Amino acid sequence: MKELVKPSRIFITAYNCSPGKGSEHSCGWNLIYNISKYVPVNVITDEQFRADFDQNNPLLKNIRMIFVKNPLNIKWLNSVEFPVGFYLTYRFWEKEVYKYLKEQYQLGNIDLINRVTIGSVKEPGYSWKIDVPYIWNEAHVPSHVPYRFFSLFSIKTKLIFLLLNISRLKILYIQGRSKNAFKRAFHVFASNEETKQLFKKHFNKDCDICYETGSVEKSLSKINERSPNEPFKIFWAGRIVDFKGLELVIRAISKLPPSINYEFTVAGEGNQKEKMMSLAEQLHVKAKFVGQVPYYEMPQLFSRSHCYILASFKDGMTNAILESLSNFCPVICLDHLTYGEAIDERVGLKVKVTNIKQVIEDLALKIQYLYDNEEFRIQLIKNMQLFVKNLSWDENARKVIGAYEKALGVKILESA
Repeated sequence: MKELVKPSRIFITAYNCSPGKGSEHSCGWNLIYNISKYVPVNVITDEQFRADFDQNNPLLKNIRMIFVKNPLNIKWLNSVEFPVGFYLTYRFWEKEVYKYLKEQYQLGNIDLINRVTIGSVKEPGYSWKIDVPYIWNEAHVPSHVPYRFFSLFSIKTKLIFLLLNISRLKILYIQGRSKNAFKRAFHVFASNEETKQLFKKHFNKDCDICYETGSVEKSLSKINERSPNEPFKIFWAGRIVDFKGLELVIRAISKLPPSINYEFTVAGEGNQKEKMMSLAEQLHVKAKFVGQVPYYEMPQLFSRSHCYILASFKDGMTNAILESLSNFCPVICLDHLTYGEAIDERVGLKVKVTNIKQVIEDLALKIQYLYDNEEFRIQLIKNMQLFVKNLSWDENARKVIGAYEKALGVKILESA
């Protein structure tokens, strides 16, 4: 294999990319930053994030930022409930990115294009049309939300999930642009096993799995062992909206035997907060709602807790689940979506998703099991350091760079 020629002509398109924001923006930034440790890259993101980047920041040593403005930045459209309003305008940003990349290609400045963030197959963008190797990260179809759980959701959320369920069929059977993007892609990284199998079945495309988020590796210096008289500290964090499943968690805690001494902490804000506070009071659940917690304070909340519970119906490999494991807090979660695929018995407990009554009862049983079996909970903690290492940002970056090496016929990891 030949050596990579510098300056790099690798272009990464990442609509969501910011070191100053959380959620999807931090996912885009962390993957790109870890890639840049091995190879210089050119990164295209939206103009609105320009202020988040200080060009004198040493973290940008191998990153050249390019900001592309969306010509259809209509505020009222962006305010429409996600994902409807967002995708109405996002396509126009992708068109502008394609226009920029096409100009660079004609100047002979591009060797490879890698798309990261916003990997939904319902909007494949246009960059795949350029005649260079194209690598697609986080490719996924919308997850199917079981209709038997729709009674948990508002009318608006029901409509959105209904549209998402229907859009799976459109993408897999109708969406020609998605199929063309798959045909052109040199390599595709699926965001989960279900997506990988669907792509093989409908697009005849072999994919690797690379989760859209990663962990921060830490050393286990001290185990958070619960003393006999200490309350069992249960933690939930996220947007307090109907599809995040907080109602299921509150109802599960209300089923615990009176003998269980617990503390339940809820971190986050959202339009369902007042409703969830009232539900907890109605069910006599001792819940402490602490509001929106600064990102830098979250590790402490995870590390002091004895378990973290995730019961969302609309998340992939959510940041929170890896933050929990990175801070050595065992997980109880639903056995679905990407997070259910990633978690196993080494670091947590999972609940089958069959119906509402069963999920509530099983969540309560899992909480009680961890409460009654402290030695088992400690063993989960001991397993986390190695488990998290295999899900780290560095491992994600090395997977992607492996695809770069094959596409370009160069050595990157060996020479880094």
